[in-house]
Amino acid sequence: MTFEQLRIFLAVADHLHFTRAAEALHLSQPAVSAAVAALEDARQVKLFHRLGRRVALTEAGALLVTEARVILRRVRQAEQMLDELSGLQRGSLTVAASETVGSWWLPARLTRFASAYPGLSLALEVGNTAAVVAAVLAGTADLGIVEGRVDDARLAQTILVRDQLVLVVGPGHRWWTRDHVLPQEVTDTPWLMRESGSGTREAFFDALRQAGIEDKAVTVRLTLPSGAAIRAALAEGTCAAIVSRHVVADALKAGRLHAPRFDLPHRHFVMIRHLDRTPGAAERAFTQYLAKGEE
Repeated sequence: MTFEQLRIFLAVADHLHFTRAAEALHLSQPAVSAAVAALEDARQVKLFHRLGRRVALTEAGALLVTEARVILRRVRQAEQMLDELSGLQRGSLTVAASETVGSWWLPARLTRFASAYPGLSLALEVGNTAAVVAAVLAGTADLGIVEGRVDDARLAQTILVRDQLVLVVGPGHRWWTRDHVLPQEVTDTPWLMRESGSGTREAFFDALRQAGIEDKAVTVRLTLPSGAAIRAALAEGTCAAIVSRHVVADALKAGRLHAPRFDLPHRHFVMIRHLDRTPGAAERAFTQYLAKGEE
């Protein structure tokens, strides 16, 4: 039994799906399946029931989850102790961030932090909000930064900065000359949308529900995996989209895209970490850096 096998086992236990666990760990699905199979074969015990494409924990698997989390936590604590002894001259920090944060807001800040601590090894993993939460819970990321709060009692959450969602259209859209769009008009146009699990998508639909508009009333013409893809598609088509202002700030200033006023709530970029983990020196330093509140 190896630390890596336990790490992979916990990811599968959290996702109850081999492919999704592999994506969270940035491994191939066969590698994840092989690690779990080796763990099962070594002890001659089944840890998962295979239910088509999904899995469920066996009794033995459920018992191992508890012990594996303790082991993973102790290993992390040992690593953090060594990092602290080195005075941030060496060590590592893995940050998971949702797509808007990780692609548009965080990279410059992470680069400046890396310059201040050149001995640290830093890694940024980007996915949607659901993937970030899974990475933090599985221990594959030291901390995460997402758009808006998440509903999970296992996580400590700290607000970093405010973010503004905007409705955006390209020059070919009939709202290009509009100054204001009303909520009831959202059913009159096709939309570009992020995938399910995206914080931006969920914030948009939450706002519509509060206005009495059901999800099914909105025509989603195209689902895209990133803010950059939505931005490019806006410039060429006749769909509308909701994105963070960070994604389109320069394009709006240059007049390549247009953002008519549309009532959307503010949200915040929120840092999350596992309550069962004690933050190490690198994590604490990065948290203090972000807490300065730079927009």
